[in-house]
Amino acid sequence: CREFSAMNLHFPVKPKHYDVHLDVNAEDFTFNGRVEMVVTVDEPGQDKVEMNALDMKINTATLNGQAFKDWTMDEGEQTVTFNVGQEIAQGEANIAIDFVGNLNTLMCGFYRSKVQIGGKDEHQFVTQFEACDARRAFPCFDKPSLKATFDVSLTAPEDMQVLGNMPESSCNVDNGRKTVRFQTTPIMSTYLVAFCVGHFESISGTTKEGVEMRIFTPPGLTEQGRFALDVGIKVLSFLGEYFAQPYPLPKMDMIAISEFSAGAMENWGLVTYRETAILIDEKKSPLASKQRVAYVVAHELSHQWFGNLVTMVDWTDLWLNEGFATWVGNFAVDKFFPEWDIWTQFTSQYINGAFSLDSFPSSHPIQVELEHERQINEIFDAISYNKGSAVIQMIVNHLGLDTFRDGIRMYLDRNKYSNATTNDLWKALTDASGKDVGTFMSSWTKQTGFPMVSLEATGDELKATQERFFKDGRDADGSLWQVPLSIRQADGSVANFTFSDGTFSIAKPSSWFKANAGQTAFYRVKYDDSLFEALLPNVPSLSAADRLGLQNDVFALSKAGKVSTVQALKLAVSYADRLGLQN
Repeated sequence: CREFSAMNLHFPVKPKHYDVHLDVNAEDFTFNGRVEMVVTVDEPGQDKVEMNALDMKINTATLNGQAFKDWTMDEGEQTVTFNVGQEIAQGEANIAIDFVGNLNTLMCGFYRSKVQIGGKDEHQFVTQFEACDARRAFPCFDKPSLKATFDVSLTAPEDMQVLGNMPESSCNVDNGRKTVRFQTTPIMSTYLVAFCVGHFESISGTTKEGVEMRIFTPPGLTEQGRFALDVGIKVLSFLGEYFAQPYPLPKMDMIAISEFSAGAMENWGLVTYRETAILIDEKKSPLASKQRVAYVVAHELSHQWFGNLVTMVDWTDLWLNEGFATWVGNFAVDKFFPEWDIWTQFTSQYINGAFSLDSFPSSHPIQVELEHERQINEIFDAISYNKGSAVIQMIVNHLGLDTFRDGIRMYLDRNKYSNATTNDLWKALTDASGKDVGTFMSSWTKQTGFPMVSLEATGDELKATQERFFKDGRDADGSLWQVPLSIRQADGSVANFTFSDGTFSIAKPSSWFKANAGQTAFYRVKYDDSLFEALLPNVPSLSAADRLGLQNDVFALSKAGKVSTVQALKLAVSYADRLGLQN
C-alpha cells in the first residue's frame, strides 16, 4: 500500500459515472469485476486513456463498444494506459473493463479480514481505499479531484451480508449466491467508496431528521456498539444543524472490522472502524475507552462534511480534512460530555503532540507540497491532525466562535459536492469576519515549525520577541509568524495584540499576567525571571489549560536550554504545594 503513481498525472479524460460490479469468491480470495464508466474527453488529440489500476489482471476493455488496440500496465506507477489507435472524439464516451482482482491481506484496497465467530476463524471482505487504493478494487481515476457518481453491486454467498455507501436498491438470489445492488451515490471521490461482505449483526436507531443509523459488529457483540450508536445519532444531528447542511445521505452505517490498519475511515455512509475504536463494555471499560469511542465517532462523522461533501483538491491540503475533523470531533464531544473537560485534554494530547513533532528540524508545513503519491501516507501525522486542529483553535479564538461558524457554513455551501483548497477556506472566513484571515494564517500553514515568544519587562514596557523554537536548542532560522499575543491579567481581563515582526512592545501590565491566555495559540512562551517570579504565586488561580500550558512550556524550554532549570523546578514545587505533596 506504499507505492503510488506520480502526483502530476494529467487527465484529459475524466470520469463522470462508474458502474462497478464485483463477484466475490470467498474460497480462493479473488473477485471478478466489471466497471463501466461514462467519461468526458476534454481535449483534442487524445488517442490514449490513462487511469489507475493495481494488483489485478485486465481481461477485456472497450471504448464505445470497440476493443482498445492494446493496453499497458505499469505496476510501479500503478497505472494502466489503453491505446485506442486513433483520436478519441471530444465529449462523452463509454469505457467497459473486465478484470480479476485479489482479496489481499494488506489491509488496503478490497481485502480479507480474519475474525473469530463461534470459536471458528472466518473472513470479512472489506475496503480501505484512502489514500490511493481504490485502484486495487477496480480501474479508476484515483484522485480526490476527479469526482463522479457510483452505482455499485456485489455478488457474494447468500448467507453473507453485503453493505455499501448507499442503501440497497435490489437483491437477487440465484443458486446459493446473491447480487446486491445499491442506490446511486452523490458525486464523490474514489477514496470514499466502500463495501463490506461478511457475517454481521446490527443494532439501529434514527436521528430526529429521519436518517437511519446502524452499527454492524461480528455476531454477539452488538451491545458493545450501543454507546457508539447513541453518540452517533446525537452528533450527526448536531453537526447538520451546526453546519447548516443536513447530512445528505439516507443512511449512516458504522461497522467494526477485526483487522484494520487505521483507527477508522470516513467512507461516505459506511464508516469502518477498528473494533477498539467503536466497541466498549459500558460496565467494565475505563472512562478513557469511552472517551476514545465518542471522539472517534465524532471525528469520522464530521468528515461526512469536511472531506466527503467538500473534498480537498489534492493531498497537499489533507489538513482540511484531518485538522478540521480533529477539532470538530473534540467540539462535538464537548457539546454532549461537558463533564469530561475536553479542551484541557485537547491542550495535553493534541497541542502538545503537535509541539513535539513540529519542534524537530525535520518537520513539515501543514500545507505540504508532494512530489509523488508515495509520500501521501507520510503526512497522515501529528502535523495534519494535531497542528491542523491547533491552528483551527487559534482561528476560532481570533475570530470568535459565532463568526467562525458563519464562515464554515459559507465554505461548505460554496463548495459542496466539489473540491476546495485552503485559500477557499480563508476566503469564506474573511468574508464572514471582515478580517484578512489568509494573511493572518499563511505563516502558520505554509511554514514549518512554530515560534517561541520571549517576554521581557523593560521599565514600563513589555517587550515581546519571536523566534522559531527547536527542541534541541539550536539557533533560530529567521522564520516569523503572525502571532496573536493574548495577555490574561490579574483581574481576569484579556488584552489581545497581533505582531509579525521580530520584536513588539506594549505597555507592561500593572501586575502579574499569563500570556497565551487559555492556550489557544500555537506558540511557547518564555518569561524573564521577574515576570516568572510574579506569575509563580498565582499559578493556582489559572485555568487547568493555562496551568498545563505553562508547565509544558517551561519544561520544554528548560530541556532546550532556553530557560534555567531553576524555573522548571520552582514551577514543579509550586504544583506540589498546590496538590499538598510537600512534606
